[in-house]
Amino acid sequence: MNVDGEGHILITPAEIQQRAALVTRHRLINDVLIPGTPFVFPKYDSYCDFLEFFSARLGIHPRSIGFCGSGKIGFSIAPRVNKVWGAMRPDSDIDLAIMDPAYFEFIDERIRDWEHRNERLVHRGAAYTQYTSRLNSRRFYFLRYEDLPECLPCVSEFKAHITGRESAACREACCGRIRPMKAFIYRDWRSFYGKYQNDLHELCIGIDDGTLPKADSSPRII
Repeated sequence: MNVDGEGHILITPAEIQQRAALVTRHRLINDVLIPGTPFVFPKYDSYCDFLEFFSARLGIHPRSIGFCGSGKIGFSIAPRVNKVWGAMRPDSDIDLAIMDPAYFEFIDERIRDWEHRNERLVHRGAAYTQYTSRLNSRRFYFLRYEDLPECLPCVSEFKAHITGRESAACREACCGRIRPMKAFIYRDWRSFYGKYQNDLHELCIGIDDGTLPKADSSPRII
């Protein structure tokens, strides 16, 4: 593992697999997967500009914003056979993680109230799929972008900040291209850590039982 002049943490899939073992997993998360300039930003200054932009629009501290997915280290560690070790592509999205207790409670409380008042709607069709996915995500105290009900004003406002025209201009300026972006709202940094911990646990199990491929010295081209 090395760190370049722009703050990118350079690590190979094989090193990730080695460090994902239970005894060293906490250091992998705290020393590699959370800190550093995300791979998706060529320059540290661009990374900081991005944080400032979304901090101002969401009303949270810039260091309450983190990153995951291939955009963080240059390849995916998602415990899925069609994604794991896959190199970041030109069309890969940015997975934004928001770690702020007040913001999480604000959004989650309004969604829970909406669920309570619209039980018949929530338990039908696509709304039910979103609902069951939210129940699963709440085990780790986070909400997925794609599971947020757009009928709520607070959700519409949030999604406008994430995918709107100003956001696109920021992504183009900071990343060199307009990459698609998703956002996950976590209760706090420990929740973010817990999700990483669970994904690495599933990754190790999948490698051990042969359902996931072992890592190589370079990312896979998928």
